[in-house]
This record gives sequence, C-alpha cells and structure tokens, in this order.
Amino acid sequence: MNVFVSVCDYSSEEYAAKLIGYIRNNVQGNIFVIGGRILRGLSDDKLTFLLDSVRYSSIGFFENLSLIPWMYLDYIKLRSFLEKTEIDLAILFDSPAVNLKLIPIFKSKRSKIVYIIPPKTWSMQRTLIHKFIEDNCDLVIVPFKFNLKVYTGPNVYFVGHPIVDTIANQEFEAKKNLDTVGIFPGSRSFEIKFVSKPVFQILDKIRDRFRKVWVSSTPNTQDYIVSKFGNRINKDFFLESDYISMVSSIGLALAVSGTVVLKNSILSIPTISFYKVYKISEFIFRKLKRISVEKISLPNILWEYEFEKGREKIVPELVQEEYNPLQLLRTIDEVLVNYDYYLEKIKEFRRTFWQFYSPGTIRKISELINDYFLQSKKG
Repeated sequence: MNVFVSVCDYSSEEYAAKLIGYIRNNVQGNIFVIGGRILRGLSDDKLTFLLDSVRYSSIGFFENLSLIPWMYLDYIKLRSFLEKTEIDLAILFDSPAVNLKLIPIFKSKRSKIVYIIPPKTWSMQRTLIHKFIEDNCDLVIVPFKFNLKVYTGPNVYFVGHPIVDTIANQEFEAKKNLDTVGIFPGSRSFEIKFVSKPVFQILDKIRDRFRKVWVSSTPNTQDYIVSKFGNRINKDFFLESDYISMVSSIGLALAVSGTVVLKNSILSIPTISFYKVYKISEFIFRKLKRISVEKISLPNILWEYEFEKGREKIVPELVQEEYNPLQLLRTIDEVLVNYDYYLEKIKEFRRTFWQFYSPGTIRKISELINDYFLQSKKG
C-alpha cells in the first residue's frame, strides 16, 4: 500500500509530521508527501518528499501571482506522477486550492481519500463544497464540533483539533508581562511581505511602548526575515524560532490571523489579530463569491459558535481598511489600557477550550485511518 500526504501550509505540516509518525509502521509500501521543510526533513527510504508546496501557500486569488507559472509547472509534474503511480490512500490537509484539484485524480484511480480539516470549517451554512467533500472522500475529519452542523454525512468524524498536540504544555500560564510584546508575522511568504508590512512600519513606535520586542520565525520564513531586517535583529527586536520560549516571555501578541492566534489564546496570551488581502481579492470574495465573514479569528468564532459564550470579540481584529499603522497603534493602546479585561477573557477561553478538547487528537485520527484503511477493517 502506497500513501500520499498533501500539505500546503506550516501549521498542517506540524500535524502531518506527527500523523506520519503514528501510521508509518502500518504502511507496507511507500509514503509520498508534498509540504515544506518539516516534511522534507522526514525523507528516508520509506518517505519520499516530492515538492515544496508550502511556498505557494496564500489566502486570496492574486497574492501569489508571480509564482503562478512555477505553481502550474509543479502541478503538472505532480499530476503526472500521481497518474502513473499507484496510490492506495491519499491524506489531504486543509488547503482546498490544491486538494480540491487532486480529489478527481484520486477518484479516477479509485484511491481512498481522507480529508483532515476540510474546506469551509468556519462556515455556518451548508454549501455545495461540503456536499462535494462528503460525496468524494471516504473519511472526513473536522476540527470543530460545530462543523457537524454543515458536514453531516456518515463518513464525517469529529475527534478534536490537531492543534492540541502541538502545544507542549497545556498547564502553561502566561505572565502578565506588559513590557514585552511578541510579533507573529505569519508563516506564508505573502504574509511576511505584505500583511505584516504595517507592523514593521511602526516598529519604532511599538518599541516606545514596550521594553522588549520579539519577532517569531518559522522554518519557512526565517531566511526572509534575516535578509530583510537582519540589521535590526538584537537592536530593534529579537528573533525567536521556538514558540513556547517566545510566549513564555510576552504579555501581548500582535499576530497575523491564523492558527497562531488560536495557539496564543489557548495559552491565555492576549492577542491583536490582523489580516488583509489585495483589494481585487476582497472584491472577488465579497461581490462575486458573496463571501461575508463577520469574524476571522478562530478564538472569536469558537467563542460564539462552539462555546456559545456571546458575540463579543475577545481577540481584537483589524481587517482590510481597518488594518493600518494608525489603527493598529490605537488598538495596542486600547488593549493596554483594558489589559485586565482581555486577559480575563482569554483565560476564560483557555479554560473552556480544554473542556471541549483534549490531547491525543492526532493519535485518534491515526487510529481512524489505521482501522478504516491500513488494517483493512473497512474501506
């Protein structure tokens, strides 16, 4: 049996690496993966790394325009490989822009398909995408319990969110350290270069408000940060690649909206979340695709729809035009003035989160995959 694993963003790489560790001994054939540096590092006689798909990761339609020719060439190569290679099981993580295109290939080859964190898990209304995934995938694993309102098929399972297994110590307690701030500029190239640009533009003003500034880096972003801001490292800010080490010393975080905002909230770190895409992408989202999102941060979405605590935003959000240097500074000042309120809310979020989710999610996912496919009990 040959297994293919598709990963296109940094967070899913962490989940996939742990999942591969659980299932690899039950895979009698080869494991082929697309991903980034984390999965590349797992390469050996059993696991073959095919291409770097994380470098193409983006949100929006035109944010990676310059990379489209390379994306297309890699897709053609990948499609050719998959069409001539026997793949018995495909495990897809998130990233619908890539994985929705791969599903027809696997269906034509009669491969079994597992989709972990499928598309539109933030949606509150069932759409054709939900039905397509249910109809074409053999096993669908959703990250949130409220997803079961829109993913309703008998092949859909909720066992928790994989993020719980990437947080080393759920007993971690954030310090009320108001003189230290952490900046999380994102794990995608587009986020570093475009989304986080306003933050670096006002770095001097941020330093006026805090004694120490930390900037987080990932294996996929560290080289760019060093090349772009190397002369400011250890002068205007300190660079940190270890997440737990960084959050252990900060009292407030400024973060690109995404998985890191959820991680911060689980560890009770008050966070200001921000995001923006190109205006043309916003137009397509709002006008053509008619996508309207009231909240972008997972803690705020969970607070309302999973925990049913209310509609308030316990994580301040700055999106599109609202996200600019002046408004960011105003929001920082507002959070500092009302810090006890935000800290108490995020601590309540943390307590509630651990009531809903427990460690061992990736192990449970591996058991489902083993039971359904690798041990041929079902399928």
